[in-house]
Amino acid sequence: PICEIQILDKLSQGLSDKQIAVRLGITPHGVRYHLKHIYAKLNVPGRTEARTRAVQLGIFRPTPATAH
Repeated sequence: PICEIQILDKLSQGLSDKQIAVRLGITPHGVRYHLKHIYAKLNVPGRTEARTRAVQLGIFRPTPATAH
């Protein structure tokens, strides 16, 4: 199953929903479904805030390729 951390990792790389979907082998709708839950869990409105909040909480540690 697709883990929300995998979605966050791809999100951190600046990928679109469609690009994330292709890389993870799911549909863009599936990506949006996971993102909706990620945003709710982190209490954030969007992509950038989700990544920042996940890093602040120690949920997600960006790899050198995703660190900005």
